Amino acid sequence: MYTTVYSEESIIPRSGAAAAGSNMRKPASPIRIFHSTPLGNTANTIQTYRLIKSLKVLRTWVDVEFRMWWDKVLGVDGAFGE
Repeated sequence: MYTTVYSEESIIPRSGAAAAGSNMRKPASPIRIFHSTPLGNTANTIQTYRLIKSLKVLRTWVDVEFRMWWDKVLGVDGAFGE
């Protein structure tokens, strides 16, 4: 089993009819799409350690960067789970 994460690529339009004079709401921050990248698997010991390390990095990102972005979207100060 492979676990994947996606690499960054911006999808915000730079010009054209969609960008100029549009009624579309602008995102609070840039939107990013990620392409597949293997995080590790449980096939052997080395890949299992790689998976654990990848999940720890992902957990840190969720607890810091994603939480700050989500709190900004919801309009809260982020003091709830601390």
